[in-house]
Amino acid sequence: MIMRQLARDVLSLSKEFNDSNEVAITCDIGADMPLDEYGISYGTEHSVQITSDTLSNHILTSADSVSVIILHNHPSSQTFSLEDKRFFLVYSTVAVISVVSNQGTIHYLYKDKQYDFHKAFALFKEFAAKATKNLTVNEHYDIALSFLKQCGEAGLFMNERGFKMREEGYLNDLYYEDRPMRLVVPDPLQKADEQELEQSRKKNREMIMAIRKRQREMALHKAPELLDD
Repeated sequence: MIMRQLARDVLSLSKEFNDSNEVAITCDIGADMPLDEYGISYGTEHSVQITSDTLSNHILTSADSVSVIILHNHPSSQTFSLEDKRFFLVYSTVAVISVVSNQGTIHYLYKDKQYDFHKAFALFKEFAAKATKNLTVNEHYDIALSFLKQCGEAGLFMNERGFKMREEGYLNDLYYEDRPMRLVVPDPLQKADEQELEQSRKKNREMIMAIRKRQREMALHKAPELLDD
């Protein structure tokens, strides 16, 4: 339920507030009401920096243990880029990283109980070394896929959940086709100023309320839902 709603939200935020460009949600699933407050980072056509949002930054640094979920949108043909994987490995509090495609599929990469950071990062560096600048976007993506085939050795696993679409092509206007997308791995995080943090919380709550209102309006008018079981 939580992942389905967050996936719906990330698509709504992209369409309504970011000109269909990339958006990332950072959610602490250990919070009392995780769907009522989460970090929202707005990116460009090609990337998003999670810590550009103060609340997202705060969640990454203050969450207990491994309890953070990050979702962001990608083109229909892509799952996880090498940059996505590096971000996932660098931040120990992130339990799950997810890509939402414009075909209604959610791809999950998660850390199992047997997750071994040192083994995972060594494997990542092995594949990242192959991703030289002279390669094409598709070749870079092929390297990222090769990492996914072996990362189970280090306790990283990928699942996919396909959601039925009530109207074929409904999400197609949310994204541009065939563009590389990535999370930006930032510099070491700084503790958020309390005033900035409260302003970020207020702004993000307003965005959440706005998209939930829009989602309710769509349901009342029997418009196709973004995602369904």
